[in-house]
Amino acid sequence: MKQLKLLITTTLIIILLASCQKEPQEQIIGSWEVVNVNSSAKMSKKEKMFFASENKKLKDSTTYIFSKQNMILKYGNQTLNWNYSIIKQDSTLILNINNQSQNQNYKIKEITDDKLILERNIYDQYTVTKTLKKINQ
Repeated sequence: MKQLKLLITTTLIIILLASCQKEPQEQIIGSWEVVNVNSSAKMSKKEKMFFASENKKLKDSTTYIFSKQNMILKYGNQTLNWNYSIIKQDSTLILNINNQSQNQNYKIKEITDDKLILERNIYDQYTVTKTLKKINQ
């Protein structure tokens, strides 16, 4: 009888903890700033310098703002409106600008209340990983 009570209590605790976790669609809502960009591409010294320069520009001037309906990308003086969806089964973030036929697909490697790591495979040749920090809820 004690084992049955322990089993039921343990099961209820596990169910309660699992139900408290937020869905990625909820966690992504808010403003995010780019804090780091990495690439797995093999680059020459000149390409590495260019990538480092672009990485600094991204970190200094890029904000992703997710709402329930869409995502706004602010890059320097530009503001772009994107549609997005999240495929929960494989943690894929799909971005589409103005309903064009070309999507940008990112694998959500990690998402918490204050950190988002996105990975994008470029032409099956290399990956780009962006780390973002939430700047407001």
